[in-house]
Amino acid sequence: MPNPLYYFHLPLNFVKEKHMSCNQPITGSQSIKWFRNSVEINGATTNMLTISLDGMYKAIVTNSSGCFNEDEINVTTQKAPVVELGSNIDKCDGENVTLNAGTDGVKYTWFRDDIIINGATQNTYKPLQSGIYRVLVENAATCTKEDQVVVKFFAAPEILPLPAMETPCIGSAFSINAMATGYQTLQWYLNNSIIVGATELTLPILSSGNYKIIATNNIGCKTEQSTIVDFKSLPVINLGPDEIACAGQSVELNAGTQGIEYKWQKNSTLLSNTSSKLQVTESALYKVTVTSSFGCSATAQKNVTFIAGPSVELNGDKSICEGEIWPIIVTTNASNANFIWSRNGVILQSEISSTLNVMLEGSYTVIVNGGVPPCNVTKTVNIMVNDKPKVDLGIDRVLCEGDTYPVLDGGAGNASYEWKVDNINLSTSRTVTADKSGLYSVKVKIHLVARV
Repeated sequence: MPNPLYYFHLPLNFVKEKHMSCNQPITGSQSIKWFRNSVEINGATTNMLTISLDGMYKAIVTNSSGCFNEDEINVTTQKAPVVELGSNIDKCDGENVTLNAGTDGVKYTWFRDDIIINGATQNTYKPLQSGIYRVLVENAATCTKEDQVVVKFFAAPEILPLPAMETPCIGSAFSINAMATGYQTLQWYLNNSIIVGATELTLPILSSGNYKIIATNNIGCKTEQSTIVDFKSLPVINLGPDEIACAGQSVELNAGTQGIEYKWQKNSTLLSNTSSKLQVTESALYKVTVTSSFGCSATAQKNVTFIAGPSVELNGDKSICEGEIWPIIVTTNASNANFIWSRNGVILQSEISSTLNVMLEGSYTVIVNGGVPPCNVTKTVNIMVNDKPKVDLGIDRVLCEGDTYPVLDGGAGNASYEWKVDNINLSTSRTVTADKSGLYSVKVKIHLVARV
């Protein structure tokens, strides 16, 4: 009886850690025994043997007549490439992800959701969208291995851009108002330091600095926006204290130079003046609002009161006679009064009292400075000096008995005449007849004429 037929065609190589099945055709056999490295493999009695270890494998087949045949094959294992893509990955949109299939392969094929990715043949791949990413790695021994990982990209919260800079005014109520969507938590920072408790969209601001808001969603994706806040000083205005001035004077109010806009009011009535200075001549409450180039405004006010000054009176214009001394007298209620006298516009340097004795004709002016505040009051009087009347009674005379009595003449055009003989009143007529011995005298007065 012929021996049963059994044979291996070629030596076998297979990948370590995998299994290979040897399934050979057998004819005329009744039993089969498998051996590895000359050691019988228990329970291996069929024509198929699953191999997981390398070695020299032999099969002995026997028929019912006891005839047998055998064949053997050397089986060598090859290492599969090492591929480990790691755990599933959750990332935020825009973040970088690099999948690394290692360096054991000579050929790499990448898939997304089981669809091959064209051109993805390197050992690394950067996914840009969510999906199930798989890589098939083949090494030089044509052994292959694959691994996969789930990559998910999540949208970050959105925050509308904040202004690059805010310039509120010192003392004003100011807040930053952010607008955001898709967030779970918010946090504000000042100069990169966390602001404790600042977790709302609106943040009241009390000081200058660099403010930043970070919005975070439930995945941990973050978005931030920032702005610089620079509090601007208010314009400095110093109108000074309330002021009392003298009537006829002008008071200048100066609101400084820190504004680009000036609005003046007089007793709440808006004035047309828009400059930084205002000349006032009337009593009122004056207010100014100054606005800076940053839109910051400040207001100041001042009461200005104009007073008439002390009362001053002179004893009036006067016509005097040549050689006569006339006192010009100032009557005033001014406290701490000072007097400046002048004649025809020329200051009389040595005259500083309230009385001025004059003999010369002219226009006399006094400036009285006094009161609180010290105000100047000016008064003027005119002094006219009249020439003395000309009287000439001639030389003394001696008369003889029987001579004609002389007539003494006091002169024409005079206002009055007062004749005396030996100091005894004689007559008030223009002429008298000297009919007795004695000293004749006459006092003549003229009409005083006021001249302008």
